[in-house]
Formats: sequence, structure tokens, C-alpha cells
Amino acid sequence: MKKGFGSVRILDQVKAYRPNHLVTADDARALFGVVEMDKAAKGFLTTTSDFASRILTDPLLAKVIPSRIGLVNGEKLRENLENLYPSGGGHLLGFEDLCEDPGIVT
Repeated sequence: MKKGFGSVRILDQVKAYRPNHLVTADDARALFGVVEMDKAAKGFLTTTSDFASRILTDPLLAKVIPSRIGLVNGEKLRENLENLYPSGGGHLLGFEDLCEDPGIVT
């Protein structure tokens, strides 16, 4: 590696959940363990659903959100996908398909 050049490792764990299946603090803590063990700079926990209401006040996670762990809920995921694929073109599986197909979402 040349001086002044480097790389940053970022992980993203994606959970395809139904709207009433919330991502828990345990899920976020597990991701942080992987981020630490893998020596990654940051990890994102992305879901088609949402996060448990007290995840941001969890004593362990409060120290690492948003600096080391980023949370992307279904609403933000939809916004990101719409920005990537304006007018719905170019993608193979629509967000609604992902959220409504019982074979895909747990």
C-alpha cells in the first residue's frame, strides 16, 4: 500500500422483514460484533421494516450509532431505491414486491 492511499471497509446487513417484524437491539449488537471482528470502519443495518422503538437508547448501541453503525429503515430504503432508479426503471424487483411476497420477506 502506498503512503496516502488506503481503503475503508463498510458492511451492510439487510433484513427483509414484514412491517410488523421490527429489527431488535440484539440484531444491531450482533452486527457491531461483526464490524469489530472484521475490522470494518462502519456497518449499516438495513431493513424493509423498521427498528424497535428503544434501539437508539440501548446503552451499548448509543455509543456506536451513528458513528460506527448506521440504521436504514424501510422508509429510508425506499427513498434510496427511488433515487437510484427514478421513474421505477432499471430494477428487476420492485420494493412493493419485496415487502409483500411472503416467500421473500420474513
